[in-house]
Amino acid sequence: MSKLLNKLDTISQPKVKTLPYLTTYSIKEFWDKIVLPTLPSREVILEWNILLNQYVDLINSILFLRCYHNEQPKKYDYLRRGFLSSVNNGEYQICYTDNFFALYFQKMAIDDFCPDLDDFYQTMMLYKFPLRFGLDTSNERAMSAIKKGKDPQVQKYGWKLAHIFGCKDNSYCLGSDSFKIMDIINKYYPKGEREDWLLINGLYVRNLMVPSNIKQFAIAHFLRFVNPFNYFLCPKKDNETNDVCKEIAENKELLSYAYLYNLKRFGEPYKHFLKRAMVDISYMPSLNDFSKIGDMKLTITTHTKSVAKAVIPIKNCKPNRSHYTYSNVPKTIVPKIQINSIMWAKEYLTNPNTSFRKIEQSAGIKSPARGGGFIAKKAINDLGITADKKGILNSRSIGVEITNATGKYLQTLLQIQKIYNL
Repeated sequence: MSKLLNKLDTISQPKVKTLPYLTTYSIKEFWDKIVLPTLPSREVILEWNILLNQYVDLINSILFLRCYHNEQPKKYDYLRRGFLSSVNNGEYQICYTDNFFALYFQKMAIDDFCPDLDDFYQTMMLYKFPLRFGLDTSNERAMSAIKKGKDPQVQKYGWKLAHIFGCKDNSYCLGSDSFKIMDIINKYYPKGEREDWLLINGLYVRNLMVPSNIKQFAIAHFLRFVNPFNYFLCPKKDNETNDVCKEIAENKELLSYAYLYNLKRFGEPYKHFLKRAMVDISYMPSLNDFSKIGDMKLTITTHTKSVAKAVIPIKNCKPNRSHYTYSNVPKTIVPKIQINSIMWAKEYLTNPNTSFRKIEQSAGIKSPARGGGFIAKKAINDLGITADKKGILNSRSIGVEITNATGKYLQTLLQIQKIYNL
């Protein structure tokens, strides 16, 4: 067995670091404490960059496109994951997949593994590099040329892949012109009809004739998709809460910081990648902005359980009750130190007239007279707050209380002080 196939067969080992339970307060702090510990080494990223740039220029190489992977059940016949097309009678091939495919590359890079070019190319040519992992449909399996592989188990520990420059961005830049990549794909590598694929030597294959200058767009898309230059592990949407956006992995400032970090870390090889991936950097910040962006205030709490989303006022709205959201509250799991829990803790410590039921009701949680208040009580108790502390900050400054506090209660007070500038 080749080294690459052996690695793919054991791709979940060693396991990735578990997303820590942590609150950070700036982009730089989030990067240093959450992202940085999972970044691959500089050396292995450069190895992958060289390998991928050589691979895409080889005859008949398969360029994977991230598209045609999402349909409603009634339209499953239009899913195309694993559907293979030969372009220009064997000049190169294209195959459709989804973001799970890129996780194999990130996991190998994290594990400090990069195969040699011959091993990688042969594995691709034999259609043994896995298409993806996870659920699929019988509609796809019936005609897929490439099989699924084993789960790298990155998501299991709270992570997802965050691309710095999106594979489907509308800004693929060639000279002074900008192109929408899905317009290119829909025109030259279309979804087509299932009947377009013919069974040849045991594989369903479609032949496409495409102008030779279009291949550079497929290469750019593929490099954005799988090159470790262009992504990092970030908390999944259900494993983080923050005070600025719906999902931190898509935060513009964080992605700008990642771009500048790579620019500083890799220099010319990274610039070459950006050019070949058709990235328009004219709108990106300069290295002079690196520290400024890093210092931007951003409160993010990470956790590994799918717990309640944060209770946060929608930006630019007055903080009345109708502007708060609270969703996905499990019946038996209560968040630990999250923005909503800290808000509840502040209310409990500063208002001697509050109650657990009132706190739940203010968050939009049904809290009946009998049996109500349990969620808020457990969340607040988990922060080290006991019943005798209710309203304590109404008669005593937080500074004095911090002086006498220990353990979880001390950490809670410090967060309240920092978040609310008390």
